[in-house]
Amino acid sequence: PPTGKGQNSDEKKAWDTGDSVLVIGSARTVADSEDAYGERIQWEYTPKAIRLVNEYRQKFPQLFNALAKLPSEKKYDANKVFGPNGAEWLAVIREWLNNVDSAKLPRTPISTDTMSQEAVIAVEKAADVRNLAVKKKGFPKESLIKIPGSALYR
Repeated sequence: PPTGKGQNSDEKKAWDTGDSVLVIGSARTVADSEDAYGERIQWEYTPKAIRLVNEYRQKFPQLFNALAKLPSEKKYDANKVFGPNGAEWLAVIREWLNNVDSAKLPRTPISTDTMSQEAVIAVEKAADVRNLAVKKKGFPKESLIKIPGSALYR
């Protein structure tokens, strides 16, 4: 991301939107920490993230060349980046991104604590077993009760 020095307001707004990345260990956005505190941002990436970006760069070098040439653009023309078949390339890139494991993960703030995927699967399996046992006993029983509307507002 661009640094705070020499940015015009439009460039800053592009980084102030919802896609801003949070610094690990901080609840501040990138723009907040640069503007309010004058600190230099240190980005931290997992080895898996680095491998993913490297694979992305190898698979679609023309995309990364365009990003390097015009890093502050708000929008890129697919035909300028990929040539006359730009729209077709976008579909290929989208398909590749959809097949990346992390594409299926929900987007969460860096400060979020989560269970591992294995733990989530174990909890879901335990819930399924419990629900099956409850249904075998005949629970939950459904019943309809007529309640006058005036009773809701007492």
